[in-house]
Amino acid sequence: MSVPDANDFYAALIGNPDRLRRLRRLQYRCPERCLLLDAVAVGDTVLLHQKRYKLSRHRNAERSSDSGRTANTYDGENHWKPRSYYIETSALALTDAEGAILEIQCDHVNASMKPSDFAGDWESGHTEVRVRADGSRFPVG
Repeated sequence: MSVPDANDFYAALIGNPDRLRRLRRLQYRCPERCLLLDAVAVGDTVLLHQKRYKLSRHRNAERSSDSGRTANTYDGENHWKPRSYYIETSALALTDAEGAILEIQCDHVNASMKPSDFAGDWESGHTEVRVRADGSRFPVG
């Protein structure tokens, strides 16, 4: 059986809120409640979703390339498109020792998350974790 495209799969879940609520295991949100990362259990994997966001021009220039901005932003500059992907294709599939970091952001927060941070939250059964502007995290659910 082929694996559905992650973006299409997440879009279908958005169209079925009851199913999304049943499958959702963990969300990261900023203190203003913006969604930073949505983690949905699907079969034997995890579907991840990050909403659209905007970076300052300076931060954007530090963190991205011209080709990346062209392919992944709405404006070719700093308004990044939402993206959905399976955990196996993300930095969270690697280890802290490999230097893996997943950037999660919104207009209020720009933070880095190590694979061990996500694994710890997932394994402890947290359903929601808030991330402050300084990158500190605390579970609320």
